[in-house]
Amino acid sequence: MEGEGDKRISVLIVEDSPIYREALEGNLRARAEQFHIVGWADQQETAVSLVEEYVPDVVLLDLVLLRDKWAGIEVIHQVRRVSPATKVVVLTAYFDDDLIFDAIRAGADTYLLKDNVTGDQLSNILTSVRDGEPPMDQEIARRLYRFFQSPNSGSGQMPDMSQLTRREKEVLALVAAGKQNREIAEELFISVKTVKTHISNILSKLHLSNRTELKWWYERRRVIRCRQVDDS
Repeated sequence: MEGEGDKRISVLIVEDSPIYREALEGNLRARAEQFHIVGWADQQETAVSLVEEYVPDVVLLDLVLLRDKWAGIEVIHQVRRVSPATKVVVLTAYFDDDLIFDAIRAGADTYLLKDNVTGDQLSNILTSVRDGEPPMDQEIARRLYRFFQSPNSGSGQMPDMSQLTRREKEVLALVAAGKQNREIAEELFISVKTVKTHISNILSKLHLSNRTELKWWYERRRVIRCRQVDDS
């Protein structure tokens, strides 16, 4: 039974395929010591209402709901508004560049493809996301990398890093290098809690939504600076 001392990860499933939803529910219920399912939804309005009511740790979200290609994007926007602490894991069959980039921009913590995630991997993914260390599907990562290498990727709208402290810049570089919070803490001789505080401050100062967006923003900045050196 869920209570104030419940340490399990609370999950809201947003999925319009009954078969796939039941598979997700079965997988998580088999790990009842780790996860608590607060409910499920198959449409935007219900999903947002349940997030407001239960404030889950993680929303497991399919992007296309009831044939509405952009419903999931709007769910992400609304979750960010009503429950900023809730993590959003996109788990979908759709491999569309526009959906991928719009989901990340909207504030999705990670974007995964259903065919590439096994039942055994799901629990590790949800735990990593809850802890602020979201994994990324390798093919999605390649697409994002190509996007940020593109000369038309919006380089003129990048936030200014000058407002970051020296320590925040160190943390930023380590996050961008793929380091986990505990690894960053050990390397900089600080606590994991302090690492999380630094990351939160960095996101706020750079007007970014999440760790995933932060990593790709940093990579885009690196590519642009290399081009500027080559052109000089």
